[in-house]
Amino acid sequence: MNNVFEVQATFEGTGDQEIEFHELMTSLVLCNLGSTRITFATRSIEFSIAPYMVFDEVLDPFHKIKISGEGSYMGYVRRRRNDTS
Repeated sequence: MNNVFEVQATFEGTGDQEIEFHELMTSLVLCNLGSTRITFATRSIEFSIAPYMVFDEVLDPFHKIKISGEGSYMGYVRRRRNDTS
């Protein structure tokens, strides 16, 4: 299994947002920049991130993420190098 990841897209925002990707992603980094919790969901997980914390994990493949909350955030998605999904 290839464990080398490449950044495919970056994003940032405040409040609710749904972000779609043209390819399957397999890793998510999401930084909560605000003073309130934010929640994100992919097709296989929903997770809440405390203020000023970072989520950085390999996930089941996903095409979109939905972010909910009032605070600001920034992040990026990665996929395994040479993954042709």
